Amino acid sequence: METEPPLATRIGRILVGGLAVLVTAPTGVGPALGGWLAGRGTTDPLRGGLASGVAGLLGALPWAALVYLASAGAFAPVGYHENGVHVGINTAAPELLTLWQELAVTGLVAGTFVGVAVLGGIVAGLSTTILGELRADVSRVG
Repeated sequence: METEPPLATRIGRILVGGLAVLVTAPTGVGPALGGWLAGRGTTDPLRGGLASGVAGLLGALPWAALVYLASAGAFAPVGYHENGVHVGINTAAPELLTLWQELAVTGLVAGTFVGVAVLGGIVAGLSTTILGELRADVSRVG
């Protein structure tokens, strides 16, 4: 059975995972990567899922705030928007959505990021458990 890494190491992994979620979220693999980074080195899938859930939440909060502000029409469109080409953030018109719709869209984005990060952490925790079992089997045989 493997021992738990020191608290500073676990916190560092969670922060690195949260930063990975935040920076790489637009690529689509960012939350899973961040969850895996936060969950690696844990002793089981549950701990990996918990660590990556915190990292996913840390990385999702700024994106959720951006989605809320865009759905509320709090700022003008950002980026290039001419001749049918739209690169950047297209915002909603103010008063287009009701408060519950704005919050629902925000929750959907944040929940998706956190859920995918948790799955990445579970995979990291499973691989740690499986590797530990394989090492124990090899040491018994050899």
